Amino acid sequence: MKKFSIEDKLAALFILIGTVMRFYNYSSWSLSNDELSAMARLQFPSFSEMIVKGVKLDDMHPMGVQSFLWLWTNLTGLSDAMFRLPFVIMGSLSLVFFYLIAAKWFNKSSALFSLAVFSALQFPILFSQLARPYSPGLLFSLVFVYAWTNIVFPDEKPAKKFNKWNVLLVLSGAAAMYTHYFSFMFVGIVGLAGLLFLKKELYWSFLLSGALMFLLYLPNLDVFLYQFGVGGLGGPEGWLGPPQKDAIFKYVLYGFNGDYILLGILLAAFVASYVFYKNQNEKRFKWLAFIFAMLPAVIAYFYSVFKNPVFQYSILIFGFPFLVMWIFSNLPSVKWNKIESAFLAFAFMLTFVSTVFAQRFYSTEHFAVFKDLAVRISDIADKYGKENIDYTVNVIKPYYFDHYANAQKNKVSFLQYRCNQSSDYRQLDSLLSISNKPFFLHAWSNNYHAPELELRIKKYFPFVAERDTHFNAGLVLYSKKDLKNNVYNPEVVYSETNDFEKEMWGIDRKLIKESTAAFSGKMITSVDSTMEYSATFQAKVDNIGLTKDRTLMVSVQAKMNEQPLFDKLMLVVSLEDKEGKSKVWRSEQFAPYKFIPNQWTTIYYGYKYIDDINPDDIIKVYVYNPGKYAVDIDDFSVIVTK
Repeated sequence: MKKFSIEDKLAALFILIGTVMRFYNYSSWSLSNDELSAMARLQFPSFSEMIVKGVKLDDMHPMGVQSFLWLWTNLTGLSDAMFRLPFVIMGSLSLVFFYLIAAKWFNKSSALFSLAVFSALQFPILFSQLARPYSPGLLFSLVFVYAWTNIVFPDEKPAKKFNKWNVLLVLSGAAAMYTHYFSFMFVGIVGLAGLLFLKKELYWSFLLSGALMFLLYLPNLDVFLYQFGVGGLGGPEGWLGPPQKDAIFKYVLYGFNGDYILLGILLAAFVASYVFYKNQNEKRFKWLAFIFAMLPAVIAYFYSVFKNPVFQYSILIFGFPFLVMWIFSNLPSVKWNKIESAFLAFAFMLTFVSTVFAQRFYSTEHFAVFKDLAVRISDIADKYGKENIDYTVNVIKPYYFDHYANAQKNKVSFLQYRCNQSSDYRQLDSLLSISNKPFFLHAWSNNYHAPELELRIKKYFPFVAERDTHFNAGLVLYSKKDLKNNVYNPEVVYSETNDFEKEMWGIDRKLIKESTAAFSGKMITSVDSTMEYSATFQAKVDNIGLTKDRTLMVSVQAKMNEQPLFDKLMLVVSLEDKEGKSKVWRSEQFAPYKFIPNQWTTIYYGYKYIDDINPDDIIKVYVYNPGKYAVDIDDFSVIVTK
């Protein structure tokens, strides 16, 4: 019977701890948007329809995970716990192969330190708890590298013929290809690297393994060709923007909990081990670990810059284990005593404390919530009376919210499920105008929540009775009466309305005229066929308290006798530097609003400044009229909140 070393026993302990950390609380928090998307795409009547409509046309992944979920949920149902269970298991099994690879590449001492850190990092823990391609892709990639290592760098004289390691290579490689396009790319990088080291007599069995992998992949080829033609998640039709210049560094930092202290200590350990032990382990494995870790990130970065944005931290998890191995790749094999044990315990506790306490992993909302909002809405319906509230919610698809809302004791009916573009705002305005309930609830999760929505709703429901905010999600219960609940409201740091009754903003009084049909008072301004720009609000951002992460909300009353065309009349908010160079330019089109002759219509726009703002920058707000419409303007409001 094989005798296990002290390193193996300690590795088993860290694998157990890492498994506990992956299973802990895994099913209690809300399914993410992507998980609910996968669950929604299981609702097709047949497997073939799901593949075509739910994978090929409505996803950017191979068919492997979605096919597995189809089979799995038909056996287990759609509970959150069972939905995520296989993925947590695969994330935990990855720890085993992580250790085996590191031990084979370097030594068991190096592998043990690597495992102690990797087992407790939040990046692999989080993506092991998601029912998405990341933990399966991670497991299959690691199994592939383990089989690849036993073929390319065998411990004993290799067999020339196709053997068990080739079988494992084929199965794990094909599984990775079916799981995610970046795990596909990863096994391709590893496979090509093998050709640089492989003994000539093993070429044919190795190439045969590659051919069999692609043969197994043929059923997904049609999906691959279609999705590759789309190209990515970004671009004109996508939601993902191009990466910043420091994207790769931020990925590395993110992998180590976004913790500068943790990353700094680990890099210091790498430097120290390199100085004292650089020649202890084979250099080729050190280089391979670094290449396997960083090359996918470099490819993703340049593809995103020059082709179409795909760069996200999640897609780089397949190579990330090798970055951890690389950090400890210089450590020699040691005899375990109190000093080595203390250093090992320190490495683990440093990572564990960073994850659990410094980053508050288990109490942090990593994605927009759906479950929490559904529970809270049910409680609010119970508190204020279900029948006294009109309900709206802003989500990408109704199923994402109904999955949890329909399970609550107070099932409510939502009048609107989408509210993130002009046509939706018009529908919301209509619902608000006809509502005869004392309360109006609006919730949102993982969908664009326009800052100015509060202004629109408060026009009809001026008071806030309840407010809950989460990461990229929240709800507000508005009321027609002031309940004096002392509910938190965004702090207003600047608010001013120009009704043109007196001199304000340095506006030329020649642009102001008297009107018997003013929205308020007697004076208005206007634009017409001779005027492309209205009277303008202009101020240094420092003077109105506008800084990064604060929100600017503007509104204006407009009256006209015709319906404007798209892009021919708009409310503009621009940010310029002190030299007059444009930094941010945003607008709200008038066209989606319904204009009734001789009636005033409120135009709203809000923008949260995620951009860098200097105190000397200039903010300008005005009506831009390239269509040369005749428009009366009154009650121009500017509000800054934090």
